[in-house]
Amino acid sequence: MRKSTTSGYYRIRPRADREPFLAFCDMSGGGGWTVIQRRSNGKENFDRKWDDYKLGFGKFQGKNDEYWLGNDHIHDLLARGPRENSLKIDLMDWHGERRYAIYENFQLANEQNNYRLWFGTYSGNAGDALSGGSNFEDQWSASHRGMQFTTSDKDHDRFLTGNCASENKGGWWFNRCHAVNLNGRYYKRGRYKGPHDDGLVWSTWHGMWYSLKYSAMKIRASFFIDRESGDDVLLVGVFPEARGMDRVSSDSGAAFLSSAELPPEGDKNSGKDDEQAQRDTCDTFRDMPWSLISSVSQSNAQRLLPYSINQECDSPPDQYD
Repeated sequence: MRKSTTSGYYRIRPRADREPFLAFCDMSGGGGWTVIQRRSNGKENFDRKWDDYKLGFGKFQGKNDEYWLGNDHIHDLLARGPRENSLKIDLMDWHGERRYAIYENFQLANEQNNYRLWFGTYSGNAGDALSGGSNFEDQWSASHRGMQFTTSDKDHDRFLTGNCASENKGGWWFNRCHAVNLNGRYYKRGRYKGPHDDGLVWSTWHGMWYSLKYSAMKIRASFFIDRESGDDVLLVGVFPEARGMDRVSSDSGAAFLSSAELPPEGDKNSGKDDEQAQRDTCDTFRDMPWSLISSVSQSNAQRLLPYSINQECDSPPDQYD
């Protein structure tokens, strides 16, 4: 995906032992986003059985077509290599107002573990609804962290006397039942009434009885170079203290590095051979105050990448592991 700067459908193959599949690659916001879910018009039925959610369903043609990528495909995308992934959720209401939520360390178990959901730190302006809301009671009964996937024909929720997917018209990581359901019934005009709060819901924004007009869930590696314009940055969300922070400009990254700036490559005044330069770079990498930032400028990242990603340097201090 990084070889193109055009958003659109691409055939991707995260596992060599499985067939490639179509997914929408979103190149906005620096690119690299794989869209795993989209709701936009209510034309697609999301009240589906387990196997449909496992394999995926919907239309894969237009940029606003509705689909679920498939739990197996999502798991394969997240399981590639020793890296962490970010989930970004874009939302829009019926007045055209937009909000978003980002979750670091987004994980999905395999089918044997019923696609159990896990996520880390939140950032954004939509509110941390996936964690269940603002009070303890809501978090206990509605948090989606650690929940297994439930559909109308396979019930893995914590609702002992019913099935949350049947009541709320779509498969999801239900608790008892939810603070978020982006696969629910698509109501037009926002506010709705009924026996169940089964709309397209993000509770910390418009509450449980407002069905949103648009949602898109998309993932990319937390360690990702933003390729949008000359203000490229390197996300370092893999470090715990950096998680949940939005990307920053190269100017901010440069300010961060000012106290530990590396000499420009090939600096004749450095007076150091390559081996000594590598040792100094490793020292700089280890000493950086990672808790203060979420990204560094690409020019400096290019000097850090050979050491941090290829692990030619030791790891950062234990408190950041």
